Amino acid sequence: MKEIRFDRNYKKLHNQTECELCGWTVRGGASLQKDFIKYDTEGKYKIERNKEYMILFLVGNKMIPFTTLRSLNKNNLRKYNLGETYKIVVEEEK
Repeated sequence: MKEIRFDRNYKKLHNQTECELCGWTVRGGASLQKDFIKYDTEGKYKIERNKEYMILFLVGNKMIPFTTLRSLNKNNLRKYNLGETYKIVVEEEK
């Protein structure tokens, strides 16, 4: 099973261990609303205004939906496939 990694245990994850990618879209950093950024990153990740991001729409194994931002690049376009299930890996803060 592929993995989706997070640098901390964000509240939005609700301690879920797996998730399915249900959709994604592309947005520029400048177009992301402050409330969304606060929800998605908890203020712990800097959003670059001139960069494009994939917004992934996921549903976890507890059936709780959440989003995550990923850089728009060829590697991520290959890595994240609709309908695929991913193991959620949290890399705890040091």
